[in-house]
Amino acid sequence: MNIKNLSLIIVTSLILGFLYNFISPDGLALIRKEMKIEFVADSTFNESHTGFENDDIVIKGLNLRQTYDIHSKKLAVFIDSRDQWEYSESHIAGAINIPEFSFTPDDPEVTNLIKDEMYVIYCDGDDCDVSKRLAAELMKLGFTKVYVFLGGIFEWIDAGYPLEGDISK
Repeated sequence: MNIKNLSLIIVTSLILGFLYNFISPDGLALIRKEMKIEFVADSTFNESHTGFENDDIVIKGLNLRQTYDIHSKKLAVFIDSRDQWEYSESHIAGAINIPEFSFTPDDPEVTNLIKDEMYVIYCDGDDCDVSKRLAAELMKLGFTKVYVFLGGIFEWIDAGYPLEGDISK
């Protein structure tokens, strides 16, 4: 096979890949919108917010103390955005699992959620963006009380707070 044929195959593959991504409902955005993080003041818990500001996505972030307070008072539904295997190993007590990588708006876990309830989404921690991306997807669907616990499951575990799952693994 000569270099000309190989180049033609590569260019054709790239064009078909971009075309499929463009027309597919599950296509990936080639340019992601910037996500801004705003830490929430204790007095603004449970206030509605759109999650968008000047075409940017605004994520409302929670620290460990705020998250534990919300959890202990049962003020919100907790959503673990990690995959189902990580969720089954351990998760915040009472949390449901909606993996961000397989998120679809018509998923029964999503359609059963009430849009004006409070939700706290988490993943592994600061370096993990799946909770932020899931929060953005829920806000696009009209959920107005979506927060992200930025410390994630590892900070929760380090603090010794309640867990569920097969944590013996």
